[in-house]
Amino acid sequence: REMVGWQLLGGSGLLPSFRYFPGSIFEDFRSNIDGKNETDVVLLYGHHMADESMFTPISWYIYPDYAQQHKYIEIATDTTTHLYQVCGTMLVYGGEGADFDFWNFIDFDNKRSFERFVANYIQNRKVDLGTLPENSNQILMLQTCYGTDYPGWRTVVVANRLY
Repeated sequence: REMVGWQLLGGSGLLPSFRYFPGSIFEDFRSNIDGKNETDVVLLYGHHMADESMFTPISWYIYPDYAQQHKYIEIATDTTTHLYQVCGTMLVYGGEGADFDFWNFIDFDNKRSFERFVANYIQNRKVDLGTLPENSNQILMLQTCYGTDYPGWRTVVVANRLY
């Protein structure tokens, strides 16, 4: 599938569609946002571009006021629409030797793996909107690079699916 869906960040407008080819916003190949094989976590990646296109608005979630004003994220696919509420934002190293391999938390094998995810989330959280990730519904992670001055660092927005 080339085009999978669109994202709308509360108050910040429509982001580009996310796709399955390089250079665009895309869903991690291991995650599945909807359908009969939904994963516990959906991980979407995108570039932080200097012209403020692509996933640049994700990088603005490191500012508490921005995150509070844009705490709902709607994603529409060709089959459904989901609404997510942002828990907070992590600033985390995502390169080789990373302490927290957040990108590998796609399905929680057991309660312990979910608790490990939450503990690492809390440790790396830079913005807290007052809720924690919940395993009762799908978790969304939106990831972009932190900036060219910080190679390997990622801004990761974490949100709980409401419906």
